[in-house]
Amino acid sequence: MRQLLSSALCLLLAATALAQAGAGGSALDDQQRLLDLKAAWVKMNNARSERDRARALFADKLLSASELGAAESDYQVAQVAYQQRFLQLFAATPRVSVERCVKSYEGDGRQFVTVALRNASAPALDYRSVGIVDDEVPMPDMRRLREVANVVVALTDEGGTVISSPYERTVASIAPDASASLRFQLLRDVDVVRVALRYAGRTETLPVYLEKDAAADVVRMQSRQFSQEADLGSSAVYDLRMERYGASGGVFSLRVFGLPDEVGAEFIDPSTGARLTQIKFTEGVNSQQLQLRVFLPDVVSARVAMDTPLEFWAAALDRARAEKLPAGRTLPAAQLDAVRASAARLELVPRGVGRLEVTAPSLFRQIRQGERAALDVTLRNIGTRRVDNVRLQADAPSDWKVAVEPALVERLQPGAEASVHLLLEPPDGVQVGDFPIRLRTEAYADNRRIDSSDQTARIQVDAPPN
Repeated sequence: MRQLLSSALCLLLAATALAQAGAGGSALDDQQRLLDLKAAWVKMNNARSERDRARALFADKLLSASELGAAESDYQVAQVAYQQRFLQLFAATPRVSVERCVKSYEGDGRQFVTVALRNASAPALDYRSVGIVDDEVPMPDMRRLREVANVVVALTDEGGTVISSPYERTVASIAPDASASLRFQLLRDVDVVRVALRYAGRTETLPVYLEKDAAADVVRMQSRQFSQEADLGSSAVYDLRMERYGASGGVFSLRVFGLPDEVGAEFIDPSTGARLTQIKFTEGVNSQQLQLRVFLPDVVSARVAMDTPLEFWAAALDRARAEKLPAGRTLPAAQLDAVRASAARLELVPRGVGRLEVTAPSLFRQIRQGERAALDVTLRNIGTRRVDNVRLQADAPSDWKVAVEPALVERLQPGAEASVHLLLEPPDGVQVGDFPIRLRTEAYADNRRIDSSDQTARIQVDAPPN
């Protein structure tokens, strides 16, 4: 009987510990439950003594069978009451809480999140301190009972997609009131993550705003469009996102390093369009948006060559770091590491522009009926990139004959020009009048079709003399 009750209680205790949810009670509640348990233990011992005395009297035929059964029943009721108090004391399931989520990054641009977990179960109490030493119902190790094992952790976004590497980590065990730390690499830059916890047959998801690693004490700058192309004479805009690591507040200087002097650059507030040289992080603000606009010159130079990438850095530096660096955009290689953590590496590839200009000494011709009109046109590349497969076309009335010589100019280098001769022959019996002829070009630069301004020639057809 004793062994059967002990086995049944252990099975019931294990099932209850897995099924119950919620945090462990306070230490005062646990002490009250221990005292209730001790009271039930005293009643059970008294009922057992009465049962043993009834058995002895029944053996001496001094007690009836019904009286013995009543003593046995009282003992079983007292034992059940004791078991109920026992389960109330240990029914609280361990609970895991998220203490901290700290976002940090390496110098190579990788971002990491350190998650600190804590076993928030109530601390274990020594049941022997209240006199519970009965061997009929063995008491388990309370500390071990409230230990959390096999905690699976993952970081997801709002849609439930895992955004960390590895996708999940497992903590073998966390003792009561103890902590465990896990480190993940972020696969996507976010400010809020959802910490998914799976343990003891339950699943929890906690949205957490990421703290910034104060030990870094820098402003991290990054851009998604870090590598761009722009035509000479135009500009490129980089969207910059800045994150403050360290104490809140502070003023930071905005600097550009590595650009030639003939390339202009300015920082702009995207909301107001104001040009900035410094930026301030107010209390409670850890991230801001900014734009960097870079202007390319119209022509190539010794340091600005077509199709050759310009590598440069945009940085936000505190006063101490800014004062240690030289003025201007030149940054010695030895000092690059001093700003690398606070700078975004950017790249701009200058592209040439092909532009065609169509000119002629005169775009007016006067002919008589039965004569042909000749036009000499000059095609000039006024751009900065070679122009290929240049064709001049004349949109004349449908019954006119048009001859273009040469029909194709294979290439025109920047500043070069080519002469094209047009011969326009009206049909027999053409009416007297003024006929506009539209001259348009078709050309390509860097395998892209370029636009050019059209010209209009006028052919005046007169009647022959009498």
